Amino acid sequence: AEGAILLIVLIFYLRYNILSSKEDPIELPQEMHDEGPKNQPMAMLMALLLINLSLLFISGEFVVSSLSNSAEALGLSSAKLATSLLAIGTSIPEIATAIMLVRKNNADSLFGEIIGSNIFDFLGIFGIIAVIKPIVMSGPLLNFLLISTLVTFLLLFVIMNDRKVRHLEGVAMLALFAGFLLQLSSI
Repeated sequence: AEGAILLIVLIFYLRYNILSSKEDPIELPQEMHDEGPKNQPMAMLMALLLINLSLLFISGEFVVSSLSNSAEALGLSSAKLATSLLAIGTSIPEIATAIMLVRKNNADSLFGEIIGSNIFDFLGIFGIIAVIKPIVMSGPLLNFLLISTLVTFLLLFVIMNDRKVRHLEGVAMLALFAGFLLQLSSI
């Protein structure tokens, strides 16, 4: 039931974003228009998308099995390893995108990419998985994730209040992440 609620919230969130973007369209810089696929047939683009999704699924299977084996070999729980190493590994494409957006002075898209990705991860991935099979977490892990999520939202509120990420806030985020990894090792 909670998974279905998360998916319903995601649908309303996506609907809101689509409707609000139609009412107040954002004009992209010209160089972003020039980077799209040039005269590629839709069938070819769809075929590439399907190939990439298939490779993503296969590599995901490999990552999950490797993660389980590595956690067992290191004497750690899969949850600890997944929350740190897997999260970093899956975030590398987002880091590359963020660097590109910063280099092009496109901070609005950067915020949208980071926040939108996390909203979709939380609502979409948790929602889909919970609908397929209920997710059961240990009490200490759940409490830790709840507290770290709340602290992250407080920091995000401070950043969004003045619409700037200053050096001190960046250091605070890195410190929060380091604390997250240290705390994770004690769970």
